[in-house]
Amino acid sequence: MDDYRRLFWAKRVILIGIISCAALCLPLWLNSRSLPLIPLLEGMLVLRTPFDQILLGLTTLAGLLAIVWPKKSWPGLLFLAGVMGLMIQDWNRMQPWMFHFVMLLVILQSLPGKYKHYLPAKPVLAAVQLGVIGLYFWSGWYKLNDGYSEKIVPYVVYPIYNQWWMAHPFIHRIVFRMALLAPYLEMATAIALLIPRTRTVAVLLGTTLHLGILYLLGPLGHNTNAVIWPWNIVLIPLLFLLFFKQKDFGLNRHLFRIQWVGLIALAFVLVIPALNMTGRYNKSLSFELYSGTNYTRHLQFHKSDVKHLPNHLENLSYNFKDSVYIRTYEWALRDIKTPPNPDPKVTDQWQRQLIPLFRAEQE
Repeated sequence: MDDYRRLFWAKRVILIGIISCAALCLPLWLNSRSLPLIPLLEGMLVLRTPFDQILLGLTTLAGLLAIVWPKKSWPGLLFLAGVMGLMIQDWNRMQPWMFHFVMLLVILQSLPGKYKHYLPAKPVLAAVQLGVIGLYFWSGWYKLNDGYSEKIVPYVVYPIYNQWWMAHPFIHRIVFRMALLAPYLEMATAIALLIPRTRTVAVLLGTTLHLGILYLLGPLGHNTNAVIWPWNIVLIPLLFLLFFKQKDFGLNRHLFRIQWVGLIALAFVLVIPALNMTGRYNKSLSFELYSGTNYTRHLQFHKSDVKHLPNHLENLSYNFKDSVYIRTYEWALRDIKTPPNPDPKVTDQWQRQLIPLFRAEQE
């Protein structure tokens, strides 16, 4: 398979992944809901109903057209414009899967023009490959902490103890140790994908990791966070399309031939996530996933600010001393069918936005 066929099929697979993930959390993309919108810029105006529904519909249509005609640039451009228009209205729409897919599509957006003018596709292929490698590296890196081994691993492997076909203690130990090694395996996958001779092993290792995630978090396991199931499914064919039997990498030859927009997108998935180590970048956009350090804290309000809660929040709240707490994670799962953006700065903005609403409720 030549480079163009690989990349056009990769583009289709990514678009299918975005539409599938978004369909599983459809309320997230609509503005009429109890969970407030948290714009990327405080005070920014957001679309009112039904204009948000119109934008979502047109964006979906553009995505479907881009799947049918991946060699044309205008459907992909319209789809990216629509998705970004939806994302900037709410921090909770900055989901790691959506952000990663969108950055890959931005890199791929130059492909139809190169195809039309018979230019080599290697620079685009190298950039998309690096974009995928960045995901594996940072996802593994941010799991290297005690929170992952002490909290996340026991949680994710728990379902196997109740399954008769996994009942043997030896199997329990194997799965538990594999879960402990997951950060190192993810980073090893990233490094091995960089080396032509180890790419086949890396593709098989990455596939095994995704199948393990689907087993533990999917219907046979916790049956939770369904929005990431298509992400893990889609990444498997993407690995094969981008890396399998790809002996040539040529990073030194191709990197500086990538268009500047693609380089910016690549930096967002390969370099900028490092800023999260000092708290200067968003946790979700840094691919800090199931790390044991990115829990969404509960919203906290003084009782004087919340004398009466709206009915839809009564069973999500509890009192402690002089404060009222709201379980943000459960609220998000119930209302938008996906975990919220766990970054503390987002939670602070969410809390500030709710205080006037609660005061108005009291009046």
